[in-house]
This record gives sequence, C-alpha cells and structure tokens, in this order.
Amino acid sequence: MNPPVLFLVPGGSSVLNTGDEVEADLDVEWSGAIAKNATVVYVYTDQSQAQGGVIGAFQYVIENNIAPVISISYGACESANGLTFITFLQGLMARPTLRAICQLVHRRCRCDRL
Repeated sequence: MNPPVLFLVPGGSSVLNTGDEVEADLDVEWSGAIAKNATVVYVYTDQSQAQGGVIGAFQYVIENNIAPVISISYGACESANGLTFITFLQGLMARPTLRAICQLVHRRCRCDRL
C-alpha cells in the first residue's frame, strides 16, 4: 500500500480524537488494500470546528470535491442521532451523487430499536 496523504481541513488543529484513530486506521488500510494503486487521502479535522471531527471532514471532502471516491465506515445508529442530524446527513449524502462522487458507506447498527 502507498502511504496515505494526510490532509488537514483548513482552520483545523492537527490534534486527533484518539477515539477515531483506530477506526480511521482501518478505513485507510482497507482503502489501500482494495485500491492498491490509488492515492489514499486521509482528510481530518478536530472537534473544535463548527462541523468538526469525522462528519466535518466528510462534509469538507464533498463540498470541495477532494476525491472521486469517498469511504466512511463509522458512526452511530440512526435512532441514536435524532431527526435533525439524520436530515443533515441525508442532505449531505445526496450531494455526491450530483457531483459523481462514489460513496462507500459501511452500515452496521447494533441498536435495540430502529
């Protein structure tokens, strides 16, 4: 695997959320394993921005058309996030289709109720 290119969202801090690091490492590793000759760009930011962390980085990639393929594989169950956040994500997830960005989203939900 080629080493990933690290891309810090402008205005963010290079301090990573240690809770995200293991999951991010897996995402980068799997992306490189599946697309062996691709340049894997790891886009990240901290929680201090208005839309920081994982979702802020995801939004930045979409809004700035950073890559033709996006992989994001973690989050919480829909029922745990509330309707406002779900609606926000649905709108965000609809944008790549308009820009021809392929989304690879792994869904795993272990909630008692959906």
